[in-house]
Formats: sequence, structure tokens, C-alpha cells
Amino acid sequence: MALQTRVKLAKLDAPKVSGLDHHTLIRIYRTMFLSRRLDDREIQLKRQNKIYFQISSAGHEAVCAAMGLSLRPGVDWIYPYYRDRALCLMLGVTPLETLLAAVGAKAGRCRRIGASPS
Repeated sequence: MALQTRVKLAKLDAPKVSGLDHHTLIRIYRTMFLSRRLDDREIQLKRQNKIYFQISSAGHEAVCAAMGLSLRPGVDWIYPYYRDRALCLMLGVTPLETLLAAVGAKAGRCRRIGASPS
């Protein structure tokens, strides 16, 4: 005997969810996912002793991605801290630049200023 449930599903082709279009929602999701993956990668680097510390930004992805929507890259100033990885990604910092900063590479944005010694 088959059990039928009556669940109302949201239409996948809905034009907007909470005022955000499909493209924006996908951008937010990808940024949150990438932020978490970078966090996981830094944890691996820490376990391999390739970086000296790692402070997780897990749980902050959605808030930071939302902040990134309201700021204008190259116009608005921010002073990010270690949990603002998703915000930085939304504003144009690349994953490579994030990992270079984590290992204190000369090619990174920090250029060893305040970075851990390697």
C-alpha cells in the first residue's frame, strides 16, 4: 500500500524568492559553498602543518554573503576579520588569494604583513 503525502512544493521556476532573483540566489549559494570548502581546505593545511593557525568561519557564510550583496566592490570600505571569508569572496577576493594569505605567501594579498611565518 503506497502512502501518499500532500506536500506543497515551491515552484522551481518561481521568478523571485524573498525579492531575490534566481541568479542572485545561485550566486549566494555558490559563495557559501565555496567559503565552507575553503574552510575545510584550511583545516587540512593546518593538520599538515602548512599553516600555523586556522579559525573556522563555519556558520557565518549566509550572513557574510548577504552583507556582500549590499556592498559595492571597489567603493565601500570594509575591515574584515577571520570569519568574513564569504564576504571577501562576494567582493572579489579569489579562492587562490585566500589560500595564499593562509600560508603567508609573498604572492598573496597580505604579502606577509601580519601573516604567519612560513
